[in-house]
This record gives sequence, C-alpha cells and structure tokens, in this order.
Amino acid sequence: MKIAFCGTHGTGKTTLVLQMAATIKSTYPAKRVGITTEQARNCPLPINEQARLESQLWIYHSQFVAEIEAQAHNDIVACDRSVLDAVAYAGYHGMDNLVANCQAQVQAWWKTYETVVFCRPNTLPVADGVRSNNKHFQMAVHRWFERLLQDWDLPVIELNGSSRQLLNLIKLPSRQPQLRLIAGAA
Repeated sequence: MKIAFCGTHGTGKTTLVLQMAATIKSTYPAKRVGITTEQARNCPLPINEQARLESQLWIYHSQFVAEIEAQAHNDIVACDRSVLDAVAYAGYHGMDNLVANCQAQVQAWWKTYETVVFCRPNTLPVADGVRSNNKHFQMAVHRWFERLLQDWDLPVIELNGSSRQLLNLIKLPSRQPQLRLIAGAA
C-alpha cells in the first residue's frame, strides 16, 4: 500500500508524511512502514526558479525509483511527493513537451497509490536553505498542480485536519489478530 502527498513546496507535506507514518506504525505495529523523502532535496542540479529540464527529469525519475525501492521493503509507504510533482514544476518552467510526454505515465502510475493527499499552500514557504520562499513562485506552481489534477482527472483528497483524521479516510488493512497465550492451555 502506498499513500502519496502532493502539492507545491511549503504546504506541510513532510510534516504530514512523518505524522502519518508514525500514526500508521502505532496503529499497526506489525506492519513495516516506510517513507520516501522529497527527491528535489537530493537533486545535484539547480531546482526552484533556476530548474532546468535535466533537473525536472532527474527528480521525476528519482521519484519512481524511490517508490519502487520503498515498496520492495515495506508493507505501507508514505510518499513525500508524488510522480506528478516534478511535472507541475516543469509546467511552471514552460517545459510543455515534458508535461505532455509524462501524462500517460503519471495517469497509469497514479493507480498504484491507495490515496493521494493534495496539500494546498496556506502560509509563506519557510526559508529552509533548499526550497524557495518566494510566495509568487509557490502559488504559480500550485496553479499548475490544480490544472494537471483537473485536466488529467487525477483523484485526490484534501486534508483539513490532523493525520489521525486522514487515517480514518484511508483504507488500511484490518488489524491482524493478536495471539494470546492462555495460562494452563496446552
């Protein structure tokens, strides 16, 4: 099972992913829970407003690899970003061919997510030394997310509460019965 969080930078995705993974692990202690981190942070090429085609391609393909690796080792994976994220940033940068060429692949891969949570910006992005804190850039990328989600008919849920609320919206495997030893039983 794989749950993805998508949206422009500075929307609280990483915090939600960490909270969600902790909540799932405490609720289902026998399940292996993994997290994929935001791939842009590892990109050796310019990102944010200075991103190039090669940057977006690197991030896009790294997301697939991270998800495949995480699923190979875990029962449940919480993804900090989705395969759509690099495409939305590519759209902002006018990389129309990349956006068009990714559509079928993103739509097919979207079906591998049990749930995708779309996070909307509600505060200024924090200056963390990696992601841009330019509000205009953040909002322009956000509009690309809205456009692609609608045009490509990609289902998402929007969270207006806690990760515990989100746990109630996601279909997780039923709890496995606990074995209990009864004294005197043979």
